[in-house]
Amino acid sequence: MFELSNEEITSAPIHRVLTLLSIPLLAQNVVEVASLVIDLFWIGRLGGDAVAAVGLAAPLFSLLLILVIGVPYIGTMILVSQRVGADEQEAAREATFNGVVLGAILSIVIGGGAVVVAPTLVELLTVIRPEPTPAHVVELTVDYFRILALGLVFAATSDVIEAAFVARGDSRAALSISVATVGTILIADPVLIFGLEPIPALGVAGAALASVLGFAAGLVLAVAFVLRGRCGGVMSRAATRVSLDEFRALVDRGLAPSAQQANRRVADLVIVVIVFLAGGPAALAAYAVGTRVFSAASIPAQGFQSATQSVVGQNLGAGKPERAARTARVGVVILGGVLALLAIIQWAMASSITNILAPQLSGESFALAVEFLRLLAVSYPAYGAMYILQGGFNGASRGAVSFRSSLLQYWGLQIPLAGLAATLLGMGVVPVFGAIAVSHVLTAIVLAAYYYTQRDGMFRKAADSVAEASAD
Repeated sequence: MFELSNEEITSAPIHRVLTLLSIPLLAQNVVEVASLVIDLFWIGRLGGDAVAAVGLAAPLFSLLLILVIGVPYIGTMILVSQRVGADEQEAAREATFNGVVLGAILSIVIGGGAVVVAPTLVELLTVIRPEPTPAHVVELTVDYFRILALGLVFAATSDVIEAAFVARGDSRAALSISVATVGTILIADPVLIFGLEPIPALGVAGAALASVLGFAAGLVLAVAFVLRGRCGGVMSRAATRVSLDEFRALVDRGLAPSAQQANRRVADLVIVVIVFLAGGPAALAAYAVGTRVFSAASIPAQGFQSATQSVVGQNLGAGKPERAARTARVGVVILGGVLALLAIIQWAMASSITNILAPQLSGESFALAVEFLRLLAVSYPAYGAMYILQGGFNGASRGAVSFRSSLLQYWGLQIPLAGLAATLLGMGVVPVFGAIAVSHVLTAIVLAAYYYTQRDGMFRKAADSVAEASAD
């Protein structure tokens, strides 16, 4: 039902194409978010030190994932979609193979390096914390992070294969791979954390090992799909040629969007520090509630962005720049409408949402959480428009524009405004929360204005460039 042919992607009504391609991706993100919640449920049974260790390792591993997977994943998705749209099937398969090889190389080199320097990375992270971190927590963090880094090669290679399926219009395969990954983690978590004869209790290390087993299970299913020739065959024996030119093409399309994601992770760490300076523990608790809800609201934005990149790429490959440009506009309307509805619900039910997620909050923490949720809600439609437009630029091989918009959002608007409110003006934490929402709105306006001036020429040039590459 959700698998689209190349002809449908380049000819069927755009709203239908984007919706059908996005739904499995949305389900995939929901599954992954649910796994994080359940994973935390089991780890929480080990005590506060275990939760703190996983919380410390999370931003480090998130950044490591982007450094390793970002370029091969996004580069493969864009390059394959463009070549499939141009009916260059063997070239698309060659791009997939080289994407897998690049992902494996980066995971071994960067992941191996992270294993070696893990204690230093954790120490750097704990320096920004206002209170000393217990040595036991640091030790658990290092162990957890090292195991995840060692298993990164499974995640990287399976994710690249996922990207190739999405680029061809088969987002259902990506959902199946994620379900295999998450399902394995959910089964392995309690067994490896608490033990089950003859398996010993491994604690936090067991949680990390369960994740690695999940990555491996996802890779096994991805390889099975490839061997069965699903979606017309995303790889072939004839296309198994390592090519530096293919590596350069993948980096050219994937580097800027990956840098954009890495920039977002670093900026998030800075905002955490600013929030603490402005409002102390009460503000941090409110921020935790708001960001958790915001992560759920980001699910449709991420799914529609991936779908937009794939649809734009295929239409450019098919020589239909006008349809590619229209894809981004339709995506903005659809996603903007969905997030506007979520915004209304979140605004009206901010108090109830806070009570459900953090029933222990009261007084100042509760009031700040409600305020943050309402400020975020106002920015949701703009946030969705920003994501879709960035996907349009990425699909047209103009990822540098998306990266610059990310720099504007965080380092030009959000962090300066938040820092000014928190330090120089002493206005408390609510203006800091407001700065986050304002940065979404202003960035979306700037990006939309630039898109409007560039849309026709940009997509025509991108289509010509794909055609020239196919001819070569």
